[in-house]
Amino acid sequence: MILVGVAALLGAAAGFGKFTAGWVAWGAALLTLLIEITFTVYRDAVRDLTLLGKGFDVWDRVVVTNWSVVGLFLVLFVAGLAVIGWLVSVVARAQKVMEGAA
Repeated sequence: MILVGVAALLGAAAGFGKFTAGWVAWGAALLTLLIEITFTVYRDAVRDLTLLGKGFDVWDRVVVTNWSVVGLFLVLFVAGLAVIGWLVSVVARAQKVMEGAA
């Protein structure tokens, strides 16, 4: 909980302009990310132990992969990356409009 207070103070100091150094904002963002990761791991551990106490082991499950859905996802993901690459190339090739020429 101390880290939450430190992250809040760093974020407030960076936001209100008491510190103008950019490292304060990056430090607060990194600290906040680390806190979120810690809370997530803690929550998962509590959930797993609570369910294990009731006789349900979440790590002892049979997983059956639906390959048609995985394949569709991968095809659409690659197509999306291709579209983004094409858009970036269009932006890179675009000429700037001269002011007053329009």
